[in-house]
Order: sequence, then C-alpha cells, then structure tokens
Amino acid sequence: MTRSRVRVGLAFDSFDRDQHGLFLFVQNWYDESYMKIALIHNLYPPYSKGGAETVVVNTVQALISAGHEVFVISSAPFGEQIDMVDGVRVYRRCAGNVYSFADGKSHYFVARLIWQCVNMFHVRQAQWVRDVLQKEKPDVVHTHNLMGMSFLIPRVIKKLHIPHVHTLHDVQLVEPSGIVIYNRQSSFRYHNPFSFLYKKIVSFLFGSPDVVISPSQFLLDWYRQCGFFANTKQLLVMKNIQGSVVHTIVKQSTQTFRFLFAGQLEEHKGINVLLDAWSQVSKQHVQAHLGIAGSGTMDSAVIEFANKNESVSRLGRLTQTQLSDELMKTDMVIFPSICIENSPTILFESIQSGTPVIASDMESVREIVREGVEGYLIPVANSGVLAEKILWCVKNAEKVRALSARMSEVQKQKQASVDELVGVYTKCHCEEERSDDVAI
Repeated sequence: MTRSRVRVGLAFDSFDRDQHGLFLFVQNWYDESYMKIALIHNLYPPYSKGGAETVVVNTVQALISAGHEVFVISSAPFGEQIDMVDGVRVYRRCAGNVYSFADGKSHYFVARLIWQCVNMFHVRQAQWVRDVLQKEKPDVVHTHNLMGMSFLIPRVIKKLHIPHVHTLHDVQLVEPSGIVIYNRQSSFRYHNPFSFLYKKIVSFLFGSPDVVISPSQFLLDWYRQCGFFANTKQLLVMKNIQGSVVHTIVKQSTQTFRFLFAGQLEEHKGINVLLDAWSQVSKQHVQAHLGIAGSGTMDSAVIEFANKNESVSRLGRLTQTQLSDELMKTDMVIFPSICIENSPTILFESIQSGTPVIASDMESVREIVREGVEGYLIPVANSGVLAEKILWCVKNAEKVRALSARMSEVQKQKQASVDELVGVYTKCHCEEERSDDVAI
C-alpha cells in the first residue's frame, strides 16, 4: 500500500504566559510506512494515576518521533473538549457516571456497583468515541485501559472495521478494582457470583481484538485462563515503550546509602510493609536514607512516619524529570507490592537508570528482575525479610554499587519497541484491507 497525503495543521508554541507563537505548517507526505493512529486510554495528562499513563505518553511520543500521526481519546472530569498536549490532539469527554473514575475509593459497594454497570454499558460514551473515530478515520486503534470510558468501545471499533490492538495493564477486566492480592487469588473474594458474572459480561463485551499485547507472559496467561480473547488472531508479549534511553549513567555517590520508593501510596503497593521494615532498620542506626515519592490514600500515614523519622523524606508526586533526577541519587529502589503486578514501570525506569531494585518475588516481576543481576527478590508481604535485605545492602554497599555499574550498559529498548509496535499496526491494517477486498 502506498499512501500520499498532504497534512495541514495548526501548532501553538508557548514561550511564557504572555507570549504565544502561532504558525501554519503544510507537510507533503509520501511514505507507505506512515500511519494515523488512535490511542484510547481512560486518563491522559494532566490527569494521571500511575504507570499506565506513563506508558501511554511514552508510546504517543515515540510514535510521533517515528513520523506517525497520533491522536488520543480519553476522559475528562467535566464537559467535553479537544486539547493540545505537547502537540498531540486529545479528545476528552466526561462520562457522566455516578462519580468520576479517579474517585472510586471513597464510595461504598452500592455506588460502585451502579457505577460499574453504567461503565460496562455506557452507550453515550461509546457513541461519542464512534463519532470521533468516524471524523478522524485512523488506520488503527490502540486501546489501553477502558475502565471509566465504556466497555462497549471494542464493539464500536469492530463495527467500524478498524484494526484493533489492545494492551493489557492490569487485571481490571477480571477484577473491577484492578487489584488482586498476591496468594489470595483463589479466595472467595475473587471467586464469587458477582466476580463470575462480571468476567462473563466483560469478556463478551470486549470480544477479541485483532491483537492483544501484554508486557508479561504471566498476565497474558492469566487472561487466557479466565476465558478472554478466544478468537484473537495474535497474542503477543511485548515490553512497554520506555522514556528516553540514558546512554551514559553517572550515579551520584554519597556516604549515606539512599533507598527510594516511587509509586502509589496505597496499601496494595506495600506501603505498610515498607514502613514496618524501615522501623526495624532505623533501630539499627545505620547510615541509610529512605525517600518516598508518590501520592495516594496513605499520604497522611507517610507524612506522619516521615515526621517521626529523620532518615525518611516524603518527596510527594514527582514529574518524570524529577523522578529521573532522584534515581540518579539513589542506590537502591524498593518495590514491596503485595498485589498481582503486570509490568511495573518503575522497575524499567530503575533498571534504565542503573539503579538495582529490591522487589517482591512474583511471576511477572521475575520476568524483569533477575536475582543478583537487576537486583534482589524477597517474599511478598514480609517486612522482616525486607528489613534484613535493606541492612544487607547498607553493609555491602560496594557490592550493590558494583551491581549498578554493570547495569549501566542500557539496551536501546525504545526504538526497537516502536518498530515492533508499528510492525503490529501495519500487519493489522494490511489484513483489514485484504478482508475488505475479499468482501467487495
């Protein structure tokens, strides 16, 4: 397929609050590899909750850098608007549900049940997505998290005969909260009539996208065991696109051994385990410091803990640049999650910066962190073992820093991932065109 297009667009270049530049660009395009791609995700900057948003932003920017046209469809806390975010056209619309997607933790079971029913069968939101796709006419649609948008969207994409690629980020298609506590997945909490009905409905609504991508083999196997994506043509394990690759890593070394936690300040992310372990560590009066970055419902507990411990700093929510700077000052990242994880972004960011990790030992994490190579694995939800490993790292600082030095040769994951992803898009698009030709 050869594609010839003339693209006309408006771009805004903001120098400061009082000065704006406006220019018109016309670009002749004659490139058979050029594609127009729609990415659909429930949150997009400035709205964000965690690593999934980072992955989506990295994917958008990487695709644009590779010469493709990308627009995003997402949600909004109110109203309907079209924004420009870093040169990307973003369609947003408030779902008008019982409460906003980001506000679910503060509501009780009945409200959540009503919200979830609306979410699954949100016809108006699905119709709005259909209208945007018909207007933009993308070559392929790549969906990420659709919780809070509408689970009817995959059916809309299929009816429009647009190739559909979906990336898995967590277990939210199986468990509405998106959280399954590790080693409790067989409990009644996750195997009851409501859970069974939810899985059946979502599996039916979601159907079988042309391609399903999972960053971990573990999560892909999990969904297949739950009966999802039975007729999907391709089930792929593909690592998420990361941010800019650091070619030369210069770690800032100090006498104090510095640890960092970066993520959601939530119980399922192991905050209680971390605080309990650090309480044990602080009694040993070792020369170590813990920085805690992020936000969440346990923010007040972290503030209180930091106020009582001189060796702990609450860093708040960091931008991507601030996180990169903090990693350069960090000797070891701690990842104490107690829930089933997919492919945590912080682990890749740590490895990319040459920072080893102490991580909870679970299937998906083992696909990223190898014992004694990228860091160390500890039993899930065991604060005693975590405290022992922290103390071991402090006492063996030179061994840990030597590990960091060996990690400094970072693979160029970004461009390889972009090429691989575009290859998936192209194959889907060509197969859709061939099926259209057969139908004609």
